[in-house]
Amino acid sequence: MQENWNKILNALRSNKNYGSKWSQILDNHEKIDLEEAKKLTDHKIAAHVFLWAKNDQKLWNISQLASVMMQVRFDGTIGFPGGLVDPDDCSIEHGLNRELEEELNLDKEFQCTQHDYFFTSVCHSRKLILHFYTKEVTHDQFKAIEIQSLSAEEYGKEVLGIIRPPLYKLDSHKGFGGFISNNFIGNALIQLLKSLLYLNILEIDQLLRKSNN
Repeated sequence: MQENWNKILNALRSNKNYGSKWSQILDNHEKIDLEEAKKLTDHKIAAHVFLWAKNDQKLWNISQLASVMMQVRFDGTIGFPGGLVDPDDCSIEHGLNRELEEELNLDKEFQCTQHDYFFTSVCHSRKLILHFYTKEVTHDQFKAIEIQSLSAEEYGKEVLGIIRPPLYKLDSHKGFGGFISNNFIGNALIQLLKSLLYLNILEIDQLLRKSNN
């Protein structure tokens, strides 16, 4: 996976329209392991989740492949459900699940565990550690979570709406290629692309074509 991920990083950096912007995001976020993260005691901790479901529905003749849950945040950026882990939280997962309950009104059966952990990044300029998880549900469950999020405590406040990235290409400025040109919070774009690759939702050649558009 690392070789393929490096190809995607190179494609992001060389993108003629957004390469400079994406390079800055990549340079500001370093992948670290959990043991290294524990040593950064002066950094805040955040945790987010890639909540997704397989989706075999078609738009015209275009396969949607999967449904992925992202959010429009209060500041107008796009990110994943989750947030800061408070000092009072007994674990990273406890803090993440508390945030998911506040933002999505998420039922306990869909809470994240250590088994769902994916990777960790650090942004030293913001003194922020970013833990990331992936959680698969059925598509019926996914749609129910979307509907249930409308009654969440933070809906209309910190969270302005739930969106699904279009995982297909229409032309160079529409579909997924257009979606990734949006303004993402922190390293959310990295989290999105890495999860799509890791979970085999999009093949490496598809991701490279979309990242190069």
